[in-house]
Amino acid sequence: MKDMFLSRSTQWLCVVPFGLLMMTGCGSSDFKPKLAAVKGVVTMNDKPLPAVTVTFEPQLAGSDTNGMIGGASTGVTDAEGKYELVYNDGRTKGAVVGEHLVRIVSASGGGPAGGAGAVAEVPIPPDYNTSSNMKVKVDPTGNTHDFKIVAEMTQ
Repeated sequence: MKDMFLSRSTQWLCVVPFGLLMMTGCGSSDFKPKLAAVKGVVTMNDKPLPAVTVTFEPQLAGSDTNGMIGGASTGVTDAEGKYELVYNDGRTKGAVVGEHLVRIVSASGGGPAGGAGAVAEVPIPPDYNTSSNMKVKVDPTGNTHDFKIVAEMTQ
């Protein structure tokens, strides 16, 4: 009967490494930088701009070049042009604390591929998206950043 059971020291040799293995697997994938809440309103020619995506890309502080140094945060404007940023994990509200490059692009497109409920794509000037140099600072205590887009109306 005695041979069927492991000694107390042998049991500890099996349990301790297993426990350490379990602890090292926890937490590392949950690492997030310090985030702060960010919200605001986007307007175009003084009218609320619905269905556009606002993206904050964290930048190296004081850098003249635009180079992302962490996960971006995005938000889509509602019918009143209001947005609230969500970190790139898709669950956590906010943006990385520090300096950001901001881009604003149409969130959806119209036409046959968009279906009957599609919102027409809004032509946003490149200075606000692909050629953007708009930079804002995200403070640890929470932030409101409104963006007023001025665009020539074409007919």
